[in-house]
Amino acid sequence: WVSQALGDRLSSINVTKVTVVDTVPPPTGTGAPPPLKANEVALFLSGLGHVQSSVGLFISDVSIVNPANRAIDDIRFFYTPTTASSLSDSKTADVPLASSRSVTLGDVVKTTFGQETQGTLQLRSADAARVAVNASVFNTSNAAGTYGTAIPVVRSDRAAGPGQSIVLTGLRRDASSYTNLYIQEVSGQPVTVQTE
Repeated sequence: WVSQALGDRLSSINVTKVTVVDTVPPPTGTGAPPPLKANEVALFLSGLGHVQSSVGLFISDVSIVNPANRAIDDIRFFYTPTTASSLSDSKTADVPLASSRSVTLGDVVKTTFGQETQGTLQLRSADAARVAVNASVFNTSNAAGTYGTAIPVVRSDRAAGPGQSIVLTGLRRDASSYTNLYIQEVSGQPVTVQTE
C-alpha cells in the first residue's frame, strides 16, 4: 500500500524547465570622483567588500530604488578599495535606473568591480538625494548559516565638519561580539580624526 501511494504521488508531479538568467554587470572603468557640484549630494557606503577572513567569506549587496516617475540615467558608482594609493585608483560603474524601478547588485565588489578587497562605494547623481539605497554585508561561509547586517548610507551633506563631534551609541566588545568602526572622509580633503 505504501509503495502504491508513493507511486501515485510521483505520477502527479509536474516538471517545468526554467532558464536561469545571470545579471549582466554594468560597464566599468577607472577614475577619481569629481568634486561635488553646487547642491549635489554624494552617498557613501563604507565597509563594502568581498573579503576572506578567519571567520568566513564576507560579501556585500547593494540595492537602489528609483521611486520617481522618470528615469535617472546619471547614477555613477565610485568604488575605492582601502588598498588604493589615491582616488584615481577608484573603479567606476554607470547604473541607469528606469522610473519606478530598482536594481540589486549582489556581491557588488566582486561581480561589478572584479575586486576581492574592502572599501567604500560612493554613489553620485544629480538625483542621489531622491533614490533609496540599501546595503548589507554577509558572512556566507559560516557553518551555522549566512548572517549579516545593514551598512548605513552616509550623505556628504550630513557629515561632521571641522571641530564637530559625533557620538556613537551601542558599541560593543565582549567574548561573543564586537563592533567595526568605519571612518569615511566625504569632502575630498585630508582630515584628522580623533576617537575616544
